[in-house]
Amino acid sequence: MRTALPILVALGLTMWASPLQSAGFDCGKAYKSYSDKISRNKNPEISPQQLATLNRKALRVYDACQTNDLENAKELFERLERWSE
Repeated sequence: MRTALPILVALGLTMWASPLQSAGFDCGKAYKSYSDKISRNKNPEISPQQLATLNRKALRVYDACQTNDLENAKELFERLERWSE
């Protein structure tokens, strides 16, 4: 649960500070790529609960990207990938 607060703060700051997301970004492809990567994660330092939390956050980013409620989905997916390594 300690990782949830920094993730939420970072997501909020990114949404506030970044320019509006370009229409050329493929939200579905980015979510699928992240989902595939996280399902193959073998890092013993990440608990199953943390993996589930990261997966839910990725789904929220995807949903916000699909509805154009997100500032920079690409950056957020990249950040989620770094946190899941």
